[in-house]
Amino acid sequence: MDIALKPLPLILKYDGIFDLDSFYKKCVAWFEEQGYQFEETAYKAKKDEEEILWAPWKNITDYIRFTIAVRLFIKDIEEVEVIKDGKKVKLTKARLRIEMRCDPVKDYSGRFKGHPFLGKIKDFYERFIFKKEFETVWEDMLYYHLYKLQTLMKEYLDSDTKTNAFYNVW
Repeated sequence: MDIALKPLPLILKYDGIFDLDSFYKKCVAWFEEQGYQFEETAYKAKKDEEEILWAPWKNITDYIRFTIAVRLFIKDIEEVEVIKDGKKVKLTKARLRIEMRCDPVKDYSGRFKGHPFLGKIKDFYERFIFKKEFETVWEDMLYYHLYKLQTLMKEYLDSDTKTNAFYNVW
């Protein structure tokens, strides 16, 4: 599932030591808390590289669906043992690049497909009745969800820039 992107993707880069399994579980838990249906659409692994694609989605109304695409590139993977709180813990040392995109989907159920007249009704509805609400409410809400996800990832990875200006919006 390739999601069209209107703004540029949010990109997060990290190089260091972290718990990959715990990071994965934390992100999945966040999607579930927010009401998204989590789907992992691809997993590719090579010798010391991994690529993971997520495509969570959430039905907002019977007409609008939020979709988010997350691509994790993990390179130079190496397991290391670290002493944390007096205990030996196995962590992952790697370079991580995360690309996040989002797209609000209109008429996800295909209610207006199948007949030319329904297509014209849909076009009229989206251009004149629904346009302002879609652009000012639904698109904004989805983009702020994406910023919250990025902030969660930054906090987990203990990034230098853990916060963003949009965290408490929506």
